[in-house]
Amino acid sequence: MIKKIICILLIFCMSVTALVACGTATTNNEGDSAEDVKVFKFSFGQPLDSTDGRGYQYFAQCVEEESNGSIKLELYPASSLLSNDEVVDALMDGTADIAHVTVAYLSPVVKEITPLEIPGMYDGTRYMDFAYDLRDPVDKICNEYGIKILACLPACNMNIACTKKTIATPEDIKGLNVRVAGVWMGKAISEWGGNPVTITLADVPTALERKTVDAVYGGSNTVMFPFKLYEMADYISFTTLQENLGFIGMHLNSWNALSSEQQSAMKRAIDKWGIYTEQLQLDDVKAYRKALTDNGNVVYDLTDEENAILINKSLGLIDEAVKIAGPKGQELADICERIRAKYDKPYTPGIIPEGFAAE
Repeated sequence: MIKKIICILLIFCMSVTALVACGTATTNNEGDSAEDVKVFKFSFGQPLDSTDGRGYQYFAQCVEEESNGSIKLELYPASSLLSNDEVVDALMDGTADIAHVTVAYLSPVVKEITPLEIPGMYDGTRYMDFAYDLRDPVDKICNEYGIKILACLPACNMNIACTKKTIATPEDIKGLNVRVAGVWMGKAISEWGGNPVTITLADVPTALERKTVDAVYGGSNTVMFPFKLYEMADYISFTTLQENLGFIGMHLNSWNALSSEQQSAMKRAIDKWGIYTEQLQLDDVKAYRKALTDNGNVVYDLTDEENAILINKSLGLIDEAVKIAGPKGQELADICERIRAKYDKPYTPGIIPEGFAAE
């Protein structure tokens, strides 16, 4: 009798563990014969009213609709579940089922993708080239770490917000303390002549106001606009360099726990989300530009030649990054080089063909 009780307890414990790893599973009112409803925790650092936050609310809605209610997402915005430093480990061990993750926080663990952190690896206005050309190789690499890449994030370009002057060339950056996110952004700032400074994003507005830093290098829609850094920095420069690359990542076991129908539903939801979020990005850039005009900021768009100077200095870091990343990193760097060769081919924002989701 004791042995039977022990066996039952062991089976119960194993069942509970499986549920925790793969999200909470419940049944609907139809009874035990109905398909389990999987509830996944989705963690991201941006507030709900940000571009990404509004996009993720729409994504959650699409997931539930496309799966006929068999998948639901619990949203945890503004790092309310996990900080950026915690999110990669959480995706690997299943603490979070789904999360917004960027290369800067992923590459310290997934060394193979290190080259993708270098500014200028591809034109920031051509992020859809990245989404289609690099998503599957990145997914394959991340699978080895227990992470499924669902999609690449529609992205914005990088800005330089400065309290002292307009930034257009390395000579303008020389000697300035510049806030960056990630090791390789910092290395690029050093190549441009500046002094990279690491500060938690939430503390950046105060740092600019108190002149702890002279400038911030960050995305227009993810940093400058939502945190209103233009109110602390009079000079805003627009570059064509890509934002810190981001993904929707998922705990691999949670993904594998979905039926083929549910996986297809997730991909359909991602395709809808991609179209919706790119339009949000385009609309928010317009709103951001208007806010700059209304605030009286000095706005400057770098010329092709000025962008090229920054990019060429930054790309000098590729060999160093590939040494860390190995052969798979070299493959990603080669793909980026092919993307850069597409510059002479026009790209129309606002058009995302079907199949945006990773395979």
